[in-house]
Amino acid sequence: MPPSSPTRARTFPPASLRFTAPSCTPTLDPKHRRGILSLPGVLTYHSADQHSGPVLRGLLVRRQLFCQDVPPPPASVLQQIAQHPIDPMDTAKTTRQKYEQHKTDPFCASCHDQFDLIGFGMEEMDGIGRYRTVENGLPIDTSGTLNNTDVNGAFVGVTELDQKIAPSNELAGCFVTQFFRFAESRVPDATEQCVVEDWTTGFLAGGGHVGDLLVGYVTSPGFNVRKEDR
Repeated sequence: MPPSSPTRARTFPPASLRFTAPSCTPTLDPKHRRGILSLPGVLTYHSADQHSGPVLRGLLVRRQLFCQDVPPPPASVLQQIAQHPIDPMDTAKTTRQKYEQHKTDPFCASCHDQFDLIGFGMEEMDGIGRYRTVENGLPIDTSGTLNNTDVNGAFVGVTELDQKIAPSNELAGCFVTQFFRFAESRVPDATEQCVVEDWTTGFLAGGGHVGDLLVGYVTSPGFNVRKEDR
């Protein structure tokens, strides 16, 4: 199409109106940013409307990274929460201090100890993933604890949490399971657990490279061979 074409002129604006993206590359402080758990988008998505949401962030780690089943609260608890909600406008306490009331009730603590203790360790990141050291003028306590995993123990902050879970075999197994769910658009059934276990073994043996997992999947009989159904 010639340069003088009216159609081309309408499609391509003059140079004076074209936008040139800045050449700078943003960097993140490695002291506070390491892995997906420190990404602002992930932190924002897994936060509450008006605060950091330690419960949601703890559940993210428990359910999505370790594939552990954490059932939703029963209806009676939901009713109790609705009647006595956490007050986001209370500026006399930090979010952690407000949620620590869970451990004062044995009934609440039996469940919340599974995920609150993880989410508390991510409190250095606010509701939109910004690093902070204070909230409502009070110092942030970012100490957390992992339990019921193969890498149990204490940690402080998102960076230490990432370093702590990185060598976990349970995390690797969950990653492979999530990969299976995504690739197959379904959960593996009982007869396919051996497939997931074999993939996990190879994934770990190869150093945890996603590329190896992809190659193993597309070269597997299940991907290449079709059952006779005609």
